[in-house]
Amino acid sequence: MAREKIRFNESTQAMFEENEWKANNLISGSFGILAFIYLVIAICSITGVFDVDVMWGIFFFGLQTVLFVALMFAIRRLNKKKFTKYAGLTALLMAISAYTVVYSYGVELMYAIPIVLSCRYYLKKVTLEVSIITTIAYIVSKLLSSIYGLTDINMVSFEPGTVITITSTMDEAIANAISQLQGEALHNFLVDYNINNFFYCLDSNIVFLLAIIYVCYNTTKRMQEMVLIQADISSKKAAVESELQMGTSIQISMLPHDFPSTENVEIFASMTPAKEVGGDFYDFFFIDEKHVAIVVADVSGKGVPAALFMVITKTLIKDQAQLGESPEKVFAKVNNSLCESDDEGMFATGWIGILDLETGVLNYANAGHNPPLVSNKGGEFQFLRSPKRKLPLAAMNDTAYHLESITLEPGDSIFLYTDGVTEACCKKEFYGEQRLVNFMNGHRKDDIKNVLHQLKEDLDRFASGDPQYDDITMLMLKYKGKK
Repeated sequence: MAREKIRFNESTQAMFEENEWKANNLISGSFGILAFIYLVIAICSITGVFDVDVMWGIFFFGLQTVLFVALMFAIRRLNKKKFTKYAGLTALLMAISAYTVVYSYGVELMYAIPIVLSCRYYLKKVTLEVSIITTIAYIVSKLLSSIYGLTDINMVSFEPGTVITITSTMDEAIANAISQLQGEALHNFLVDYNINNFFYCLDSNIVFLLAIIYVCYNTTKRMQEMVLIQADISSKKAAVESELQMGTSIQISMLPHDFPSTENVEIFASMTPAKEVGGDFYDFFFIDEKHVAIVVADVSGKGVPAALFMVITKTLIKDQAQLGESPEKVFAKVNNSLCESDDEGMFATGWIGILDLETGVLNYANAGHNPPLVSNKGGEFQFLRSPKRKLPLAAMNDTAYHLESITLEPGDSIFLYTDGVTEACCKKEFYGEQRLVNFMNGHRKDDIKNVLHQLKEDLDRFASGDPQYDDITMLMLKYKGKK
């Protein structure tokens, strides 16, 4: 099966365009350096520092200087318009060949430099083009070196009686042969020798260059594939994060935020998920003019599955309570409904209470949830522990839940929470129930909204920067009495 082609996303395309821009600036800078070098050589030729014909120095080195300056400014100008200018690299490579190889015989390492530089831009097409151009330049420069690398017979005029000194760099046989030749025969012999020398040098060094090309091209190819794969992963991750953020917004919007503050009751709540979406939820709603229901629940697990299960659980609880069912019957029916479709084995702990606003009687049922804290008759907060605490919702079909009740006096409060509060962790130490009781008793006369905000701040201080491992959900109700 053919590998699926990974498309460029906008950020990846921008990165490759930036790499092109950087590569073009490198080429432009290289032209500037070469222009300076040729200008120095031209000046030295004119002033006699180098033993080179003055006209030849002015023509060749001066022309090269002008050419490189023009190329440098042309590439910088085009680069601002985001054009592709890698054709300019051809001129650069030929310039390097002309300068380094003709005047410094056998510097194969110089040919590796542009190829290696092209690898750092993750552009395999460019690396391949640079490699092809470099190979051609290498062969041409070797040919030039073979012709002009020895004594320049072709371009030097000999006066009558000139003596040619043969250095020790030639074989003795070649030296003897040259010493016996004159005029055109000598010229032809040197040309043949240089051509043979060209093929000899090419055979011995072309493997070196081809090895560099192979390694650099494959490296660039793999680097580009890795960049594209990483870009594709980042794009998908960004899409998932965007969807999760949307899920967070949807989940938060499902929780009631119009907190009632009437003559007989005041309610405030908050939910802080550990991940983008969580499994905790709170709810409160008026069943009729004289009854208000409050609910807090904690779904097993985290993330999207827990959030979906939370939505189902919250909807079922509210639907059953608004039908006028008592708390224990609400949980019993919700439990059976969840068990019917719970293929993933998820469950939820929960606590529901229905308060009679006229009498202050609070009927409630507990489905394996943390015990609330109650401040009764203006006294300190104490845990409202249930001796008949039952299994969580969706744990087992046909579970019977028990109805319990207390009577609230005007000014009494009840605080519901999930285990994200008591299990807030700092270096393997939990916040715990005792700290929670102490905090609530220290703030029992405060406004309930203030209490929840300060408790969250206290939890954050306790955690001391440790990550939040569980959702934190809190709900507080203050009973003000009959109208």
